[in-house]
Amino acid sequence: MNEQQVLLFEANNTQNDQLFWIALMVCILAAGATFLFLRKSKGSYRSLLALLSFILALLAGGTAVFSKLTSEKIGTVRLGENFLETPYGKTQLENIRDAYIEMDQQPSLLNPGQSSDRVRLLIILEEDGKTHVLSEANYPIEEILREMRNRLTHSPDG
Repeated sequence: MNEQQVLLFEANNTQNDQLFWIALMVCILAAGATFLFLRKSKGSYRSLLALLSFILALLAGGTAVFSKLTSEKIGTVRLGENFLETPYGKTQLENIRDAYIEMDQQPSLLNPGQSSDRVRLLIILEEDGKTHVLSEANYPIEEILREMRNRLTHSPDG
């Protein structure tokens, strides 16, 4: 019996990691500015600057927290001889109804007729309707799809 190894596809979190560190630095700087503006409050413009820097600190802090949570949610994809495990759960390859790559286009804020951000997504549909969506920004989706199809065509059942 020829056992196939379990393939691991590690997530590429560089964008989330960079965003986390940038947002954290902005949060710290804005919190420091808020403290300084409140400490030396001699005019109404300093109170306004303190309020604005406080709002900036809150926004940057929230961005840092949510980018960290997102990067922790994105995990390793494991592909075994007869199973697939993604951050959305584990399934048997025989339970996969369809798998394909689709282009996701976000409309531009300035011109809704044009797209500003395009990313390719690997969509994996299970028989029971559960969907696994993997972005090319985080995973080598073409390689995952190729290996999935290879294992499906060479499985003893299929």
